[in-house]
Amino acid sequence: MSTYRKNKRNSIIMKTVLFALGLVLSVFIIKKIKYSDFMQSMNQNSPVSTPCASKLPSTNYSAELNSFLFQQDTTGTKEIGITETITTDENNLYYNINYPVTGMDAIDNIIQADVDNTLAAFKQSFADYVAPNADARPYLSMDYHSFLTGDSIASFVLYLQYDSPNYANPVKEVRTHNFFLTNGKEIALSDILIGDYIELFSFRTKSYVNANPNFYIHTGQEEYASGYSADINNFTKFALSNNGLTLHFDPFTIAPGELGCLSFTIPANEILPYFIYDPFKNVDVPVPDVPTTNNGPFTIDPDKPMVALTFDDGPNSQTTGKILDTLEKYNCHATFFVVGNLVPTAPHVLNRALELGCDIGSHSYNHARLSLLKKDNIKSQFSKSLQKIKKATGKKYTLVRTPYGEHTPKIMKSVKYPVILWSIDTEDWKSRNKKKILNKVIGKVKDGDIILMHDIYDTTADAVKIMVPKLLKEGFQLVTVREMFEAKGIKLKKGKAFFNAR
Repeated sequence: MSTYRKNKRNSIIMKTVLFALGLVLSVFIIKKIKYSDFMQSMNQNSPVSTPCASKLPSTNYSAELNSFLFQQDTTGTKEIGITETITTDENNLYYNINYPVTGMDAIDNIIQADVDNTLAAFKQSFADYVAPNADARPYLSMDYHSFLTGDSIASFVLYLQYDSPNYANPVKEVRTHNFFLTNGKEIALSDILIGDYIELFSFRTKSYVNANPNFYIHTGQEEYASGYSADINNFTKFALSNNGLTLHFDPFTIAPGELGCLSFTIPANEILPYFIYDPFKNVDVPVPDVPTTNNGPFTIDPDKPMVALTFDDGPNSQTTGKILDTLEKYNCHATFFVVGNLVPTAPHVLNRALELGCDIGSHSYNHARLSLLKKDNIKSQFSKSLQKIKKATGKKYTLVRTPYGEHTPKIMKSVKYPVILWSIDTEDWKSRNKKKILNKVIGKVKDGDIILMHDIYDTTADAVKIMVPKLLKEGFQLVTVREMFEAKGIKLKKGKAFFNAR
């Protein structure tokens, strides 16, 4: 091939590549600047009846809501804060900004910084721009909604719109800030939610998208599927209200940009099970009342769901005692599988557990690896342990749990007692992390489950403080293993392993 032909071929290839790159870049730029409607409303009705929390603050709440600033708002979209306005009508720029002031410096400083940074960036973008006339001036507008959830959380949604002669259509953006009213700390989702809430967000967002086929008249839905995948980075913009948790999305995230900023609300009664505590105070959310003290006889309703909390490796005077404090406060029972050689170190802990209605079982004498022992030594591990328990409490107990959950045929033939294993392993020994422990249970537990924990870690005791009232609010009865099996009519047979009561 001649040099001339080679050069001509290379020139054609280069022009084709440059044309393709230019086409792709043009489409990208057009999409980025093509915005229309500022916000697409959902017309969702609230599933719960909510009083105006700003008018019904809890008198026991430490934030003392009457010290915050409230404005009268008939629309119900500005529940906390009074409106400050910044308006400038200059030759080359125009902006009108409404933002809230609550009277709490920790909150106001963060919102003020957001406003200041936004305004500074806007001015910088058009520092050299000279408007030929008033109609050709760039402008920035900002407004907000604010919500008070119960009497503990304030949420602010900032709606921004930019426009200039350089834009095909105005640019829209939404920002959110959520705060604890006790200290003004800004809230991340992980501060208030546990369990598989990201999967819930992904599922509900996909359902919201599927329910609006008009979103995709001009484009395919799959183009935006990554915007509602189960990724925490897809759900950073949220706000709470007494109606529930609202997810907000900028243009081009879950649907074509011409639809503007989109949002929808997950109802309070649906999102509540994922909360570390109940923020919807003064809201009619259908959850059972929870006793705050041991104020009556312990009863079991066999027709209602129940689970058994179980604890291994104690007793421990400090950490087991903390767990017993929580059980006593909420009038609940649990089962403690103790290590025999530790029983003499804390017999008072075992006796207190029994006084509260809890049950005791053996977790072997010294936590030996039973699969490495002979049959007689396996038997001895439990007989010696049960003797220690009887000496400390004056009573004989017959439930056992094998170390590491081993239940080989040799072990099961050697252990002449019911072997209680588990259906939920919190892995508290591995994580030593309160939130990770809770994540193993909340949203996953089912009727008849046996939950494995260890009463020798402070992090487990801390998790139990949250776990117990959460499970009660979700309608579970917290009972001993023996009580659960009796209530369900399941006989605990000797030499058999039990993982749940189903």
